[in-house]
Amino acid sequence: LECNPAFAEIYGFDGCEKVVHWNISEFNPFDWPYMVTRLKSEGKIKGYQSWQRRSDGLRIHIVANVVGIFSDVGELVQVKGYVFDDTERKKTEEELNRSKQQVMNILNSFKDGFIALNYYWKFIYVNQSAAQYFGLEPDDLIGQNLWEQFPELTGTTYETAFRRTRDEKEIQYFEAPSIRKDQLFDVSVYPLDEGISVCLRDVNLHKKSEKKD
Repeated sequence: LECNPAFAEIYGFDGCEKVVHWNISEFNPFDWPYMVTRLKSEGKIKGYQSWQRRSDGLRIHIVANVVGIFSDVGELVQVKGYVFDDTERKKTEEELNRSKQQVMNILNSFKDGFIALNYYWKFIYVNQSAAQYFGLEPDDLIGQNLWEQFPELTGTTYETAFRRTRDEKEIQYFEAPSIRKDQLFDVSVYPLDEGISVCLRDVNLHKKSEKKD
C-alpha cells in the first residue's frame, strides 16, 4: 500500500512507512472488497461515501474517488485515487437529520393540523392531523399542488389569505369551514422563505376539550 501523508493521517498513522504493510480490508471487510468489485466492472468510482475504521479503530466517514489500473489481459492490478475525511460534515448532517426528525415527531403529535407549501403551492410537509382533516395520508399529499388537489378552495378566504401571505409576507388569521363542512377552523398562515406554513385548529374539537376541563 503506497500513500501520501494525508492518507496516512486519515487512517491513523504517523507516517507513510507505517501504512505499507497495513491491510485496509481487514479493518473494513465490506467497503474495500466492494469497491474492488465495482472497479473490476466499472473501471472507476466517483464520490463513494462510507463509514470506515482507522487503524486505531476510530470510526471515520470518507469520500473516495478511485480508478482501477488494469493489465493487458484485463486484470485489476492497482487502485489509485483520493480519499477525503468527511467525518465532521457527515456528523453535522446526521445531527441535523436527527433534529429534523424530532421536530417532525413533535408536529405529528399535535392535534392541530399543520401543513407547509412551497412557492408553487406544492405540499412539502403535512402532519397526521392535517392529513386526517383532508381524509388522506400525508404521503398522498406531499408534492401535490394544493389548488389541483382541492379546487374547491379556489376563490375562498383560504386562497386570498394564502396568496397574501406568500406574496406580501403578512401573517393571516381567519376562521373558515373545512373542506369537510362539519368542521370549522381557526386558521393561522405564516410566511416562509419560499412559501407558507398553515396551522388548522378545529374550533369544535377545542370547544369540547375546554368543556371537559
